[in-house]
Amino acid sequence: MLEFGVSRKLIADNPARGVDLFKPETKERTLTQTEVGALARGIAILEELGMLSSNMAAAIKLLLLTGARKNEIATLRWDYVDLERGLLLLPDSKTGAKVIPLPAAAARIIADLPRKSEWVLPSSRSEGPIVGLQKAWEMIRVWCGIEDARIHDLRHSFATYAVSDGASLYLVGKALGQADPHHRAVRTCQRRSRESRR
Repeated sequence: MLEFGVSRKLIADNPARGVDLFKPETKERTLTQTEVGALARGIAILEELGMLSSNMAAAIKLLLLTGARKNEIATLRWDYVDLERGLLLLPDSKTGAKVIPLPAAAARIIADLPRKSEWVLPSSRSEGPIVGLQKAWEMIRVWCGIEDARIHDLRHSFATYAVSDGASLYLVGKALGQADPHHRAVRTCQRRSRESRR
């Protein structure tokens, strides 16, 4: 705003020039087991009531079960799915080519989806993939009474529970697309896992 004032010659100089902007700390959190249970029940009820499409329900479940990023699930193509080997083979994720192992529950969800399009989760309104996943998450979250949880927290929840179930940091890091198994996000999940066992 002050730079705008300088450019319009409304003020002579920007008194805030050189001051570092405040960057709020991102609050990552892991869903509790109670919240995961509420989420599973809520998704089933909302889908049964017709308030949530089967594709949106599948997307949220896959996010929690795979640790994939929102866009990786929303734009997943059948060409990237190898159910025989239980893998998602993403040619171009945020960090480049990536392989995501599919837990049995996630593989079943995908196997049960109809193949009506090149997209695993096609939009009901266009030829492309689903849109509005963030909006659907907000509705589900509020309906289930899960406070302050972002859709990205499903990814952190996956990692935390995977580590607590004995998965190695290397494998969790690979699933998350982190080349370095000591990446901050992976180490955070390990710390949360230890804390949850106390």
